[in-house]
Amino acid sequence: CFAGYMPWSPPAHVLDDDPTISPPPPPPPPSSALAPALSSGLAEVWANGSFSDCRLVPRSGEEFAAHRLVLSARSEHFRELLAPTASAVTAAAIRLSVDAERPLVEAALRHVYLEAPPPDGLSHEELLALRELAGLWRLPSLLHATASRLVAILSPANVCATLREAAREEARAGLAFAAGGGGRGGESATSSTTLLKQAAGAFA
Repeated sequence: CFAGYMPWSPPAHVLDDDPTISPPPPPPPPSSALAPALSSGLAEVWANGSFSDCRLVPRSGEEFAAHRLVLSARSEHFRELLAPTASAVTAAAIRLSVDAERPLVEAALRHVYLEAPPPDGLSHEELLALRELAGLWRLPSLLHATASRLVAILSPANVCATLREAAREEARAGLAFAAGGGGRGGESATSSTTLLKQAAGAFA
């Protein structure tokens, strides 16, 4: 129509005075490089074991290099176990025995360091054992991941074992609450246990 026409926009004082005109949205906050840098750093120290100050020893006896700071930050179980006043903290390099098979300890540690899901190919029994380790270490995200994987492989051959495990988890959560753990035991089990129960109950 008119050469050189520019759309009209109200001056700032009009926006301030007229409640019917919405001000423009604020600019988005600047993105932080901290999260990807931390993820990259954790992946590096997991891969090469640099700066490790503790060892986790599964049943096989093969040691995994780990870091007290990482374990304590990710797991309330290790936060209590590795506290300066805890009996386990007796030397600069700590060795902690883990009553689980090597592949399951590695899977749990990969989740701690890398947020990795349970590895493919684990059997129903191995997933249940990994889930038990996740409950001991108080890793709710790994509990949810194992629950999802268990639901995906439900079958007539394992549905009863799945229901029995869900019942045991509920009992353990109740005992933890009664012993003074408050909501911590429930946080580890309730939602993912409910998922297992509902899926297995519907399957049965």
